[in-house]
Parts: sequence; structure tokens; C-alpha cells
Amino acid sequence: MEKSEKQPAVVLLSAPEVGGIASVRCSSILNKNGKLYGPKNCLTEDETTCWNTDAAKGGGGGDEDEPSQWLQIEFDPSVVQHVTSLGFQWQAGFIPESCKLYYRRVDDAISWIEAADDGESWEMEDDHAMQTFDVERLLPTTDQAITVQAIRLVFTDFTDFYGRITLYRLQVWGLCVKEGDHHQAKGS
Repeated sequence: MEKSEKQPAVVLLSAPEVGGIASVRCSSILNKNGKLYGPKNCLTEDETTCWNTDAAKGGGGGDEDEPSQWLQIEFDPSVVQHVTSLGFQWQAGFIPESCKLYYRRVDDAISWIEAADDGESWEMEDDHAMQTFDVERLLPTTDQAITVQAIRLVFTDFTDFYGRITLYRLQVWGLCVKEGDHHQAKGS
């Protein structure tokens, strides 16, 4: 009798108990106050914390002249196998209307590759509700191989005149290298 392999569960990689996020960087922080408005704040489940930015400046990805904000997440390769989806919860009135996803491969620590297969960006709704985007088909993967070391989200076309954004929660969902019973499975 053949033993059936259990499919790994999709878990919240950004949950502290999973430990999938090695570091987070961003384009700007409101008043340079990282404790109150730093990018790590949007990775918690605490809805009273957020990543809040200063006004957008040109550069950071895509068109160098276009004002943008960016958020970069480095993964712990001993934990993260593959990213499957991203969820965003914004402050209405302070959102980017579009987002492009870039990734950096494990074997190339310098180059950023645009993940969109058609060159299009995601369109965000000016709403406080969680907005989820499937990224599994956009990022490279092989069976049990970790190929993505980091992702960079580049935000443009802001609802705020100055290009400020407020992100309360960013959920990073995906597969872990090692399965454990402490991971928060999607849908639970």
C-alpha cells in the first residue's frame, strides 16, 4: 500500500509564530517615526498599528519619474517555500490605486524581476476591506525548491494628493519548508 503524501497547508507567513519574514524595508515612514509607523507594523494582526508614509517621491521601481512608494519583504529561506497570495487592508482615502509586484531570486541577490505576466498592475479599491491578490502563478517555483528570496511591492497612482498611504495589514500567505502544528492555516 502506497503512503499518500500530505499536501502542505497554506499558512500566514507574516504571522510572528511562523517566522517567515526576515526583514522589511520601505520607501518612507511618516515623520521618520519607525516605532509608530514603520513597515513591520502592517505585518501584525493588530489593527491599531500601520505602515504610514510621507509624501511619494519619484523612483523606486518602474518609471523613475512617477511618484511611488514601495515595500520590500525578505523571506527566511529556512521557513518560506513559496508565496501564494497577498492581502491588503488600507485606510480609505490613503491608498495607492495600483501596485506592481517584483521579486528577487535566491540565486541573484541584485536583480529585481517584474512578476506580472502581462505588464499590468493590480488595481486597489479605495476601501478599508481586506483585498486579496493571488500571486502564486506570478512567482517562480519548482517542486520543494525555494526560488524567491524577496518581493518588492511598488505602489503608484494615489488617492491622496501627496501620495501618502496607510496600510493597516499586509497578509503574506504561502507554503512553509517544514510543516508544523503552530502555523495559522488559511481559512481558520
